[in-house]
Amino acid sequence: MRICIIKGMVVSYSQGFYDRLLAQNELDVTIFCQSSIPGVNLKSIHTRYPEHINLVRNITLKHEKASWQFLPWRKIFSEYDVYFVTGNPRNLSNVAIATCLKFLGKKVVLWTMGHSHRANPLTENIRIWWSKYFNFLLLYTDAEVHYFREKGFKDQFLIGQNNGLDQQKIDREIEKWSEEKLDLWRKAHEISEKKIILSCSRLTEKNRYDVIIQALAILKPSIPDIYWVVIGDGPELSALKSLAYSLGVIDNVHFAGEIYEEELLCPWFLSSSVFAHPGAIGLSLMHAFGYGLPLVTHGNATLQGPEFAAFEEGVTGLSYREGDFTDFAEKVALLLLDDEKRKAMAEQNQQITRTRYNVDIMVERFIRIAGEAYQS
Repeated sequence: MRICIIKGMVVSYSQGFYDRLLAQNELDVTIFCQSSIPGVNLKSIHTRYPEHINLVRNITLKHEKASWQFLPWRKIFSEYDVYFVTGNPRNLSNVAIATCLKFLGKKVVLWTMGHSHRANPLTENIRIWWSKYFNFLLLYTDAEVHYFREKGFKDQFLIGQNNGLDQQKIDREIEKWSEEKLDLWRKAHEISEKKIILSCSRLTEKNRYDVIIQALAILKPSIPDIYWVVIGDGPELSALKSLAYSLGVIDNVHFAGEIYEEELLCPWFLSSSVFAHPGAIGLSLMHAFGYGLPLVTHGNATLQGPEFAAFEEGVTGLSYREGDFTDFAEKVALLLLDDEKRKAMAEQNQQITRTRYNVDIMVERFIRIAGEAYQS
């Protein structure tokens, strides 16, 4: 089966998915994408798959309000059996080519989402209205399948891919760390006696990391060994450091910078007790769950990413009132001081990523919908 994928980038966090997908002997996959997207700080791994990648030029308006990829339309129309096109209506070339392919009777799978925390109602309604033109939709999660059914998608073939990470790789890295080895690593990093809450994402305003620093100031008198480790970089770094200084908690914060390699991330996750993400969360949720960390994030599902469907209050973590740093501090303290609750959540969270949300399930569902479209 000759498969064409048209998307923006092949990014580092999707490596496990593409490693497995492109290793399938029954599939011949070609990906049309860019090497980067202006204004977006994501690491591309297109050079890892040179025999499968066709790089294309693009133009993008400021803040990604609209973009156009210069795709080789003639080649695309003539050489493939099934087409996977990402369904962001701001990518005008994707809208155009997907619509034309469907009009000409080609087998098209729209690779899209139901709700984005960043979308305004107008663009979201446009995306959903346009999506009804297609017979096959590959969505982020099972919950999005239900959402689309409620929106009137009665006859389309829908599959939730259940977006996740490479849990097998995470488990392999965990196995490398004995308690003795991890103790030595903690001593080398001077965190042996710390109660660590961890964050791993870009330092941007939307992630609301200021809430964590405000919470540290509340928690420090009663939990003096509390320590926030944040992995990532971004435009808010200077402001966050200034806030930590002004509130007297700079010694309770470690800005670890950008880390992409799982073997380097692993000991930080294993040394932590709670994963903290005050803003809208996406795949970081699956990363935390993969290591068994309970999550503290806000409970407004309409302003969360699709992966939030895996969150269950009191079972996989605790939610706080959005923007309320006092409530955030209370929820973090509840988890830090309750070893039994954290252990139960750890078992549940790893069960979720090992059985329901991971790249192996993503590949299996991708192949299933490709087969359905091919035979239609």
